[in-house]
Amino acid sequence: MRVKTKIRNLFKNNHMSKTTKISLAGGIATALIIVSVGIYMQLDSRAAVPVTSFEAENSTRSGGTTTVNDAAASAGVAIKFGSAVQPPTTSEMLMCSSASDFDHGGTEEWDAWRVYRENKLLEYANRTGSQRPKALAYSEAGENLGGANPNYNTVYSHVLSKLNSFYYTSASGQTHSSRWGIKLYWSNGNENFDKGALTEPHTTAKIAAYTTSQKALYDAVHYVDPSTGQPRFPDAFAGSNPTHFAEKQGLVEDWLHASAQYHDFVMWSMYPPGRDSTATDPTFNWPTYNESQMGSTEGFMIRTFYRTKQAEAHAGHPLMIATGEIGIAADPDDGTTRPYYAVYGFAHAIARLAKQYDLEVPYACWWDSEVNEAGAVKYQLSEEPTGLNPSTRQAWQNWKQYDRFNGGTLPSSWQNNPKSGWKTSGTHPTQ
Repeated sequence: MRVKTKIRNLFKNNHMSKTTKISLAGGIATALIIVSVGIYMQLDSRAAVPVTSFEAENSTRSGGTTTVNDAAASAGVAIKFGSAVQPPTTSEMLMCSSASDFDHGGTEEWDAWRVYRENKLLEYANRTGSQRPKALAYSEAGENLGGANPNYNTVYSHVLSKLNSFYYTSASGQTHSSRWGIKLYWSNGNENFDKGALTEPHTTAKIAAYTTSQKALYDAVHYVDPSTGQPRFPDAFAGSNPTHFAEKQGLVEDWLHASAQYHDFVMWSMYPPGRDSTATDPTFNWPTYNESQMGSTEGFMIRTFYRTKQAEAHAGHPLMIATGEIGIAADPDDGTTRPYYAVYGFAHAIARLAKQYDLEVPYACWWDSEVNEAGAVKYQLSEEPTGLNPSTRQAWQNWKQYDRFNGGTLPSSWQNNPKSGWKTSGTHPTQ
């Protein structure tokens, strides 16, 4: 039965007066409004999404002063923002290793690789079978493209040429190369906040020069093929690579916010400060989830998420956050410390902060190398006692399998971890 007929049946009267007719019209209008609202609420689920502010969730307000509840935050209360709650990201965080000359934990089968030179980029992109990567995180040099005085056209043409040769068999053709389908995250420099156009002190002119370089990279990555009307490089992304140390020193916000609209991702070096406690016996810092502690030793990870989320507001479109480098040396007193920490101090924390800040994490890369040429601090995945089950490499690649807060199971060798004798700071996660 038609809706109009149903409504008329509610107000049947063969001898309607003018007053009755007016009532009928009002009833029809009311019913239509109700139906319309119902349809809207079914189609737009946002109408029923509550808004939770950080102050209401994690602080106490008295008069004009807001006090953050540190105890609540350290116990695992997630920081929420004054906006409609968004669904958590569902994309997979690819586990990654740096393409070093070491053995990468005894396997060449990794989801993704961090590469620093074009020859390594092509070497790993050309791999086949189980060793073919899903993604590559790439920077061509330490400084931004074009150096201190980048020219837009030069940088743009350079990137466009490299992308064409990476994804196609010819610069003007439509035949894909064997590398088609591999995601390429191109960072405008490696740990670049003080090189190229960004030498200290940062100035308006230097930031503008860097932004020119970043825009050229971004525009080339998002080039629309005039012959098809579609993006020519759908699996390529443009970004940059600061460090959490630089963020703490105030050397990231100025240029990142200025160039944010020309970013798809921000790739951070997220090393824990305790890695440098001594050459061979590091301190394992448990990351904090409390914004009020961003400046602390334990704030090394959250400050990268905070800054990326702030940059996203300037970008005007969603940004991704990636871990370009992370790692720590093995504990000489207990071989199970590092693999356990790789799960709960690194991977679990990155995934949890991604939900807290509603940021997608496409990949997270372990630095499989030494800090310096003398090998004073060894981050290599194989630089640890033999016979660990799981090893650091296994724990890193399969972290969900061991994360008890996300359905994983602790291996028997971790049953008493974390131990009271470990060198740690901060609070072990409780959720």
